[in-house]
Amino acid sequence: MRPSSQQLSGRQLEGDAALFILGDSYLDAGNNNYIDTSELQSAGSWPYYGRTHFKMPTGRFSDGRVARDFIGET
Repeated sequence: MRPSSQQLSGRQLEGDAALFILGDSYLDAGNNNYIDTSELQSAGSWPYYGRTHFKMPTGRFSDGRVARDFIGET
């Protein structure tokens, strides 16, 4: 089995690419902003979460970018 980067060398990707990352811990998907938290305030929605990089609450439990952000940039 070869890494996908070798299989794609010399080919041009067309269209929009999608990156689906499932999990927690290192990935911190940050879906809390899309959940109705009217009855229970999610910890990821407080102002100090995300203040270093995003300058606003992101729904994530981390303060800045995580592994998936760097993977998505490549």
